[in-house]
Amino acid sequence: MMWSQAIVKGKLARVGDGVWSGDTFKASVIEIGGRSLQDIRAARCLLERMETGKEMELLICSAHIYGVRVDGKTF
Repeated sequence: MMWSQAIVKGKLARVGDGVWSGDTFKASVIEIGGRSLQDIRAARCLLERMETGKEMELLICSAHIYGVRVDGKTF
């Protein structure tokens, strides 16, 4: 299995529609920093930190958001 990891930085433009599975949300698309990320999953506690229009960093590993840095705080 191949693990891909990336930190994506920029202004969060949009979190698209998606589906919930327990406390995990699978977004159809997340637009940040001019990029469109498709089929990305995020736990509710991280999704709550993601506010459109704000500059942030997302730590993504194999289609899951594992960290959010926003307003000088890391979650």
